[in-house]
Amino acid sequence: MLGVCQLEAYYELVSEPPTDPDGHTYFGVWRSFACAAEWENTPAGEVWKDYVTGSWKMDEKWDSFLPNLDLARQFQSRFREHGYTFGIIAIYPCHSPETLSHIQDVPGYLGLDVATREPNSFLHPRTLWEIFDYATNECPLAVLCALSSEHFRSRVNQWGLLINYDDAVALQHVWQALHKLEEPDLPLDIHVLGIQEIASSGVHGGAPVPLRGN
Repeated sequence: MLGVCQLEAYYELVSEPPTDPDGHTYFGVWRSFACAAEWENTPAGEVWKDYVTGSWKMDEKWDSFLPNLDLARQFQSRFREHGYTFGIIAIYPCHSPETLSHIQDVPGYLGLDVATREPNSFLHPRTLWEIFDYATNECPLAVLCALSSEHFRSRVNQWGLLINYDDAVALQHVWQALHKLEEPDLPLDIHVLGIQEIASSGVHGGAPVPLRGN
């Protein structure tokens, strides 16, 4: 039987969840460092450089993430020393309903994301909730992307993530197919990822938000 300690897991520091003007929020992997542009030639900038160029980045498939929780906590502490508070999420590659059944048992589990390894997510509000003007945009590919987003909007939970594994795989296949129409010779590596909140992100420079899901 697969235990929590045996699950393949990676870790990421995250900023506050992005929220669109209508209040749709998202707690997945595409939560960028909102303050990074301020960090050039600052102590926080040196921490950022270590974070994005670390020697642990040996696994090309997942080099945007950290390989263990201890390292994530070290970086969280280093950023906090310079006044920046970030949360930590665990990311579990999810390859089957059986894998999901074990991921769902993890305290703080939020739902399923569908994202590339950069990571760019197809559940981010600016993708999923973008208002599309069918009257003025006649690009067939754009129309198909908009129809896909409209279909999956009703499938996400309060954290902007998918609940059902079949829905996540369907979204994965839809975006792979759409990408193939646009770039037939350039495969797009898209993954279903279980998301666990380890430590909530707080307002920039402030105290962390209390952890949900425990």
